[in-house]
Amino acid sequence: MAGRRKELVNISEESLLENIVKKFISSKMPGEYLEYPDDVKDLILGGPKIIVNVDGTSIGSVKLPWRSYRDVGWTIIVGAISDHVVKGSFPRDVFVSIGLSKKNAPEILRELYLGINDAIKHYNLRLLGGDLNSSNDPWVSVAVIGYTSAKKPPRRDTAKAGDRIIVTNIYGAMGYVVYNKLIQNPPEWVIKATKRPIVYLETAAIIASNYRSIHASIDVSDGLGYALYEISKRSGYGIELYEKPIYYQELEEHCSSDRCLWEYILNGGEEYGAVICVDKGQVDEIIDFFKKFNIPHREIGIILDTYPKVTIRDIGKVKLMRWDQFGGWIEIK
Repeated sequence: MAGRRKELVNISEESLLENIVKKFISSKMPGEYLEYPDDVKDLILGGPKIIVNVDGTSIGSVKLPWRSYRDVGWTIIVGAISDHVVKGSFPRDVFVSIGLSKKNAPEILRELYLGINDAIKHYNLRLLGGDLNSSNDPWVSVAVIGYTSAKKPPRRDTAKAGDRIIVTNIYGAMGYVVYNKLIQNPPEWVIKATKRPIVYLETAAIIASNYRSIHASIDVSDGLGYALYEISKRSGYGIELYEKPIYYQELEEHCSSDRCLWEYILNGGEEYGAVICVDKGQVDEIIDFFKKFNIPHREIGIILDTYPKVTIRDIGKVKLMRWDQFGGWIEIK
């Protein structure tokens, strides 16, 4: 049996929890009492309003060929906390459940947790526990608890006619992958842009302190086009785009028209930027905040009192796509 490859089926759940997972659990804060190995956790509140979400995904849908399992661990945390940031919530407390195949090597679990720990430290979060399960299709589920001072965190369905649309972060890299089907051997700039996506926590401070003038918001996880479509559909108004968000200039080497650029920009995913709809009288003030925090941003459009749809000035409609957990990349009708 010498040299036999270790698999999870040959290692007990308790051993994995004690020898891998336990090492990454955060220490309790003063005033808290319960901790690992208990199955629940008591918390000291970090703000007047609690924001909670659960974000789950199959590992295979996140594991791009140029991402290690450590990169996957990072990415799933960033995706989960992105939902908080666009609601003016500061994420703090994290629980992670993982399902792996019995045939997986324990090193995969260790690498996932190393990436999770990278994100936990980078964004000043606390990993408080979770669960470990057996699954033929490996998956990860992240629960995040955050805190906000916003009395009314902005919803995605409350945009108002006349609102200006501000978008943060940089676009086009994942769209390049989608349109060229370059899952293998993409350009170096695409790898650099997508290997470990980032989220700007400072956006939460801007939204929380200006929630009265920020009427609607959504994060960009399934593509910018889909995020805009959601706001339009849910709010019952049209959207006209008149300026591109910040995008990777390398796209201009592959696109000879504005329509091409827009399709790459709108149809990507995992950019984890924010789309916010701002009262037209407060746009300059909000933009000043983004400048202060050095968050890449641009005003790109307006909410119109028309039938819900997304159009581009001087171009009209372009094809919008989104990632569907069951159907893959599908066109938005």
